[in-house]
Amino acid sequence: NNSGYDAESMSSDLSQVDRERVMGKIKSGNLKFLVATDVASRGIDISELSHVFLYSVPDESNLYLHRSGRTGRAGKTGKAISLVNSIEEIELRKIATEHKLDMIQMPLPTEEEVSSRVSERITVILEQKYHHLSNMEKERMKRFIPLARGLLTGEEDYLAGMLLYDTYMN
Repeated sequence: NNSGYDAESMSSDLSQVDRERVMGKIKSGNLKFLVATDVASRGIDISELSHVFLYSVPDESNLYLHRSGRTGRAGKTGKAISLVNSIEEIELRKIATEHKLDMIQMPLPTEEEVSSRVSERITVILEQKYHHLSNMEKERMKRFIPLARGLLTGEEDYLAGMLLYDTYMN
């Protein structure tokens, strides 16, 4: 949340009222990220969960299946991404072998790859917003093009960066 992400947390310490509030935000589509402990995630049924990120490998292989199984429910597809160090990787490979799971090892992206992906995403977001403008709004928007050019070539380029950051985070 401090970094601008739309996120909520859920742990066993959360009251039932707060748990229902968080689940309501998820089911209504008003929450992008849920960070939950293993205990808190039990019983969560979210039909459109696309990704589960696991930051530790459980001691029991069935727990891995249970945790990663939060996604891809009822015939839908999803991805479980495990963030592991080299020692945990050995344990994860054992689990994969035991349960005949296909796992793909991916290297961390470089800073350049992250920047490129963010740039692509912002461009798509802005293009989608532009295409949804009425003709009148497109005409009015043209008034801001000289200011935008000035922000990019002047000392106030940080203002253009702030606008793009805001677009990306929302």
